[in-house]
Amino acid sequence: MSEPVVRFFVCHHRPAPYFRNRYFTPIQAGRSVVSTRLDYAAGDDEGDNISSQNPFWSELTALYWIWKNVDADWYGLMHYRRMLTFRKNKILNGTFSKLDENTLHYFGWTEKQVNECLESYDVMTAPALPVHPPGLPEQIMTVAEYYHRAHHGADLESIVERVKRDWPDFYLPLIDCLSRTSMVTGNLVVMRHPYFQDYCSFLFGVLLPESQQRSLEHYTHYQQRVWGFLAERLTQAWLIAAQQRWPEMRIGQTGVAIGVSPAYLKPSQPVEPDRSQLIDEAIQVAIAVDDAYVVHADTFLSSLITGLHPKQRLIIHLLCDETLSQKSRALLSNERGDNIRFQFHQVSHNSLEYLPNNRRHISHRTWYRLLLAELLTDVSRVLWLDADMVVCGNLLPLWQYDLPANVVMGACADEGGRDQAQRLGIESLYINAGVLLINLDALRARYPSPLKEYLTIYYRFQQVIRLQDQDVLNLAHQGEIHTLPLIYNVQTRCYLPDILTPSFSALEHVAALAGPVILHFTGPDKPWLPGCRHPLRREYFRHLRTPRTPMGKLRFTLSDGLIRIYRHLWFRIGGQKIQDCIRGSRRLRALRRAYSIYQNLIFK
Repeated sequence: MSEPVVRFFVCHHRPAPYFRNRYFTPIQAGRSVVSTRLDYAAGDDEGDNISSQNPFWSELTALYWIWKNVDADWYGLMHYRRMLTFRKNKILNGTFSKLDENTLHYFGWTEKQVNECLESYDVMTAPALPVHPPGLPEQIMTVAEYYHRAHHGADLESIVERVKRDWPDFYLPLIDCLSRTSMVTGNLVVMRHPYFQDYCSFLFGVLLPESQQRSLEHYTHYQQRVWGFLAERLTQAWLIAAQQRWPEMRIGQTGVAIGVSPAYLKPSQPVEPDRSQLIDEAIQVAIAVDDAYVVHADTFLSSLITGLHPKQRLIIHLLCDETLSQKSRALLSNERGDNIRFQFHQVSHNSLEYLPNNRRHISHRTWYRLLLAELLTDVSRVLWLDADMVVCGNLLPLWQYDLPANVVMGACADEGGRDQAQRLGIESLYINAGVLLINLDALRARYPSPLKEYLTIYYRFQQVIRLQDQDVLNLAHQGEIHTLPLIYNVQTRCYLPDILTPSFSALEHVAALAGPVILHFTGPDKPWLPGCRHPLRREYFRHLRTPRTPMGKLRFTLSDGLIRIYRHLWFRIGGQKIQDCIRGSRRLRALRRAYSIYQNLIFK
């Protein structure tokens, strides 16, 4: 018996790690509408194709090309960031950032492993997952409810009517699909020839006529991918119908491997800032601080001041409550220079305590940024900055940034913004609130009581709010926030492998890594903690004020050495092996004592 012809195509739309063997072939989706051809990939723009429709059809332009131009016994469609795994008798999920031999074998992408899986099935898909908004697993919805929440519901209703009229055998399976609370997503499929032909005939037989009667002119760039979104629902309906039509058909679900940030995005070391520019106007900066964060806030302020002209006037508004000690206040404001003025704005300790804080690494003071319009009554424009940052450049260009007249603030795209926007159900770009250039006059003019507006938003949407005040700002100011260049808020996930979908483009990502102005140490992986993976964590220690004395330099050298040893042990020997070694109360106490020595060494 001759070997079956297996053709699995992996969609690419930009350069990314890839592999190729007899079974797997990379394919560039939408090749006819892009200027850069991927030399390593086949194209979907030859023969019978709909490549030019890729902005609206996503990976389906590749699926259409495969259907019309490839003859095989087995067909498969995957994505360079989402690939089915082929481990016999095992549903294996995971992540990958490179595609070496070990990775291919681990996820079952060798010819032998694929053959072993195909012997058992006629159709393979990703697992059916519970339907809920991203980040809200407790809010289970039906397939139809979620589509109406996340997309344009009228499109789905029109598809239902078309299937009822033109494809009656699939109507009840589609209704069944839409009423379920789990679904196969991603349009990831592997099928034998006859089933693949039937599947594509149904899928494109429904979508192509519908697309000719729809105008997507007023849809956002994301929502214009409507035919890909609808295809996921139609795929589920086809699977239900196929099981009824062919009871002998063997359908299997397998795992999905997620491709994370490519390893070729290498960070650049920050360059010395240009401090030559000086303006008469004082730069107004606001941060929130408490005793637990005072050393880190002090380090951040040192980095900010270092990047400015030595004579540049700077007013720093410190938002705190009455518990901030005099020692902390003195540490922050002493030895800063006559051109730098500090103003402490005291917030009642109990004023916002009723609002939640569901992130251990985030202080409750994060809510203070919602008070800026009320606290800084004589300030027209302010630059809010989180304290877990290091400034690598001169902030004067950011301060002078010309915001459009129709916005109240400027901010940078968030590292996981696409997922966060879907969770909140908003179509505007989701921003990270760590850097906010706020036009306070415009904010007050539009909202006489901004805090009341924010609290109204919070209570109205509290069931979907997970990132506290950042979510509130994104909900409150849809269409009122100007997107700043990403260099002004380069977040931790920009440097590390990540499965979240950011709000920024690949080009913005590369530009930010090449010339960061502000490093934002988002998440719990802070540079002052052992095991920090951030490649530029040393920028934090470079601005820590203790190394300015001889004893401080010794402390810095010792602490840096400790971290280097820790990182070597953790990443080279293996974190799990270290955890196994320190199990037991005596060993844990010894580890805590060692960590306490480290803390005292560098921060006291």
